[in-house]
Order: sequence, then C-alpha cells, then structure tokens
Amino acid sequence: MDYRKSITIDQQVCGGKPCIRGLPITVAEILQCIADGSTIEQVLAKHTELSRDDIVACLKFAADSFGDSSGGAASVPHPTSPKPRDPTAAHKKLDKDDAANQYPEPVSVPNLL
Repeated sequence: MDYRKSITIDQQVCGGKPCIRGLPITVAEILQCIADGSTIEQVLAKHTELSRDDIVACLKFAADSFGDSSGGAASVPHPTSPKPRDPTAAHKKLDKDDAANQYPEPVSVPNLL
C-alpha cells in the first residue's frame, strides 16, 4: 500500500501538517492514540470516517519519516528542517586565543560594605 494516496499535506487543512485524505485528522493524532495504547479498532471507533488502510498509511508514513535507504520521505529534507549541526564542533579544543576571547580576565570588585 502506498501511503501517499492517504496522507495529504495542505496548508489549508491543519496548517499543513500531514493529514489523512484531506480530513482535519492529523497523522500525529492517530500515532498518539496508538502510542497511548489504543488498538486500531479503538482508533477506528473514535474516527469512523477512517479505514484500517488509513491507519496503516499513518504508520508507514511515520516509519518512512525516520528514514532508510529506500528513498522514503526522510530522504528529502522538509523545507523548514533546521540545518544539521556539525557533530565535531563540540569536541574541538579551544586554542589560547579562543580561550582568552571566551573567558576574559577576572575583574576585581571593590567591597562596598
């Protein structure tokens, strides 16, 4: 099953969050129900306009969003995704000049009491 037939993204529906078939039901809402322990049957009872395939589409969309090498949703960055941080930046050592600029000499404060 291709989840792209069920999952839609439209700025006019739920502010552009991934929804099911253009309905004002977000993928996140369905995933949260399942994460909270609801069964698929319970989700379908709560959202009677959905089908089992819609729930499976939400799960596939979520799985694809976390990426693999199959070219799923995660292989294309979302336009508002933050740029990845440099993983080595936290491990770079400061040289003397950097340390001096980052940590100025202590200043004496007169005792005013």
